[in-house]
Amino acid sequence: MQSESYILLKNKFSQFCQFDNQTWKILQDIFIPEIIAKGELFAVEGEKVARFGFVYSGCLRMFNHTESGNELTKHFLLHGDFFVGAMNYGEKNTVSIQSLNKSEILIADYKKLEELSKSERSIQDFKNNLVSKYIQINQNRENNYVKLDALSRYNIFLSEFPNLINQIPHYYIASYLGISSTQLSRIRKKIALG
Repeated sequence: MQSESYILLKNKFSQFCQFDNQTWKILQDIFIPEIIAKGELFAVEGEKVARFGFVYSGCLRMFNHTESGNELTKHFLLHGDFFVGAMNYGEKNTVSIQSLNKSEILIADYKKLEELSKSERSIQDFKNNLVSKYIQINQNRENNYVKLDALSRYNIFLSEFPNLINQIPHYYIASYLGISSTQLSRIRKKIALG
């Protein structure tokens, strides 16, 4: 896993910024491989953000708790995704992040990454571009949630996460779509019947 995960990390970083070999060597030292067990939390909503992650394999979800205590799934994280509980170091996590199956990830101490961004412009560019990407993802999701019916949202989910439907419990998918598990079952049955 280690060499392949670092190759993927380098390729994904290069999609957000340009960096030199010296910066890459520092990044390799900052990101440490780790395996997160199914159900394990990477970040807890309300706790101080400490780590920055990158998914090599597996699936994680970002979620919040509602006032009534229910969980609301905000996003799924898969192969090649970066993730963190809050965008700025020193803040409290705005979401919890949980592994939905055994996940191989690379983890950076967020403080070290933040310190590197102060001396390396490319890392600041990376952070800014990553934030822009996730703002766009959230805006698209909110627009879809407001404008589209549940069936349309489900079809978008299937196109964005084509293999996830058979990998994770359906109540997480229902939560992500803003519907009940029963509604999701009806939608799936309707699609199956054509």
